[in-house]
Amino acid sequence: VREGGFEPPHPFGHRNLNPARLPVPPLAPETLKRLTPSSNSSHKFDVTKAIYQFAVTFL
Repeated sequence: VREGGFEPPHPFGHRNLNPARLPVPPLAPETLKRLTPSSNSSHKFDVTKAIYQFAVTFL
C-alpha cells in the first residue's frame, strides 16, 4: 500500500460527485418579482422557463 492509502490522491482535490443532488435554496423575493410579469405587461411570460434558465445559469 502506498502512502496515499488504497486510492490514489485526487489530482484536483475533493469535489461533490453529484452536484445535481445538492439542495437549491429558494429564490429571494426580489428575484421572484423580477421573474413575474407586471400588470401592464403585454407579452406572455413563462415563469417555469425563467426559473429553469436562472438555475442553469448559476449551477
